[in-house]
Order: sequence, then C-alpha cells, then structure tokens
Amino acid sequence: NAYLVLKGLKLDEDDDGNPKLDLNGNQIIYAPDADSAQGVAEFLTKPDGDAIQEHLIDRLISMIYQISMVANLNDEAFSGNSSGVALQYKLLPMRNLAANQDRKFTQSLRSLYKIAFSVGTILPESKSDDWQKLNFAFTRNLPENITDEADAASKLKGLVSDQTMLSTLSFVDDPKAEIKRIADETAQKAKDAATNSPSSPDFQKFMNGDDASGTDAKTVQQVSLNGSQITSMISIVQQVASHALPRESAIQMLTSAFPFDEEKAAEILGDAGKGFELTPDGKPSTDGGSNDDNNDSATDSE
Repeated sequence: NAYLVLKGLKLDEDDDGNPKLDLNGNQIIYAPDADSAQGVAEFLTKPDGDAIQEHLIDRLISMIYQISMVANLNDEAFSGNSSGVALQYKLLPMRNLAANQDRKFTQSLRSLYKIAFSVGTILPESKSDDWQKLNFAFTRNLPENITDEADAASKLKGLVSDQTMLSTLSFVDDPKAEIKRIADETAQKAKDAATNSPSSPDFQKFMNGDDASGTDAKTVQQVSLNGSQITSMISIVQQVASHALPRESAIQMLTSAFPFDEEKAAEILGDAGKGFELTPDGKPSTDGGSNDDNNDSATDSE
C-alpha cells in the first residue's frame, strides 16, 4: 500500500498538458519539475526509527534492573576486569534484599521451633525455651575470590585464633573440624617421619627400650631426632606445660605419632606436669633445686 513518489521528473504529456500516465487511483504522487536532472522515483514509507527504539529498549531494561535492585549479569560492563571488591559493591543491592529475606526466614523459623519445642514431644518441658539458642546460617550462592581470602587469612595468622582465621575462608565450612584435621595430619606426618627415618638409629633403640650406650639408657635430650620429630615433640610438651592440651590427650598423641608406649610418653611429659611451666615469652621456667641438678647433670653428660 505504499505510494510511489515521482519528484523532480517530467513525464510525457498529451496535447492538453496532462501526463500520459494515468495517476488517478494508482497511489502515485507526481511532482513535476522542468529540470529532471535531480529526479527521484521512490516509495513513500513510514519512518521506522530503529535507533530511537533500540535506545528506548536499553533504557527500559536498565531501569527495570535498577528499580528491582538486581544486577544485570548479562551486562558486558558487569564483570570485565573488576576486582572482587568492585563486584561485591555491584552485588550489594541484591545482598541487602537477601538480608531482608534472611531476617524474615529467621523470624518464621524461630516461631516454628518455639511451637515445636513447647509441645514436649521433641524436647522435655524443662528445655522448651531452647529455641532461643538456635542460630540460623544462610549461605549465599555467589562466586568468591579465593586468592584474596587466602591472602587475608595468612595475614591474620598470629593475630587471631586459628578458628577465627579459618572462618574467613568461604570454602571452610567447619573451622573446628578443620583444626582437628590439621592436628591429625601433623601427628600422622610425625609418625611417618619417626617410622620411615633410617638415619636415627639411637632414636629407634630408645623407642625399643634398648641400651644404646651400654650403661644407663639415654634421656630424650640425648636421642638423635630429626627436625619434624623435634618440632612435634616440643610442641606437644609446650601445650601441656601451658595447660593448652590435657595430659591424657598428649599421651595419646605421642603414642599414636611415635612408637611410644604410655609409660615412655608419660616419662617425656614428666617435666611438663611437675613444676615445668612456660614463661610468657615461651621459654621454660623451672623451680627448686632439683631442676638445677638436672641441668648440671645434663651439662656433665654433654
């Protein structure tokens, strides 16, 4: 249904001066011009305005995401070379919305457990108020920057407890269980080092109860130990002396990490349990003359 525009053209005319082409009812617009050098013949169509429409669509999409406080993950400018902190700021509105949902879920769950605990079938009536002790944790399904977390955790080493340090890592679900696994691995490595080390015959003789010198049995300080064995044993003794590790647990660690029996493990921990303490700077402190005599005897033995 488009109109044909003939502009700047000179059509053939009859004797009356009218165009020989019948223009009536044929949807033709004729604009004659004496000079037909710049003539144009084209169809008249409605302007589409593609650029205007595309700009309007982009604007509407941007406003929808902005009003709904949701990040446009398909936006090319969303990620790019942005750092982890920059991405967190872009996701901050969504995190705020999620925090509001967390509070609502927490209130609903507390009401649910309050009713469940008050019945008396799940817990006794004496513990009907234990619903107030419940804590709810909601985990965000967001990408994490593991490298930045590891750097931050390494800088916290020695400033805070190991449990607090490990809690900064998003991939560690249970810091207490992780600390226990680290202790178990350390004990296993010490046990493997003591079992597989062929360069410490004196240490093996002491473990087996043999007389290495032909006279009196050697003390622990006189036994040849490798680095990992010394570190593990000193760490256990220091923890017992500083009351950070129960004596029974230390005996179990020594018997599992080394080929000790409980009697020899108790012999090693004897000083830590009887007058052996650590000063705040980590050095051993002895009381009484018996320890001085022991030091003199150790000096003579050297």
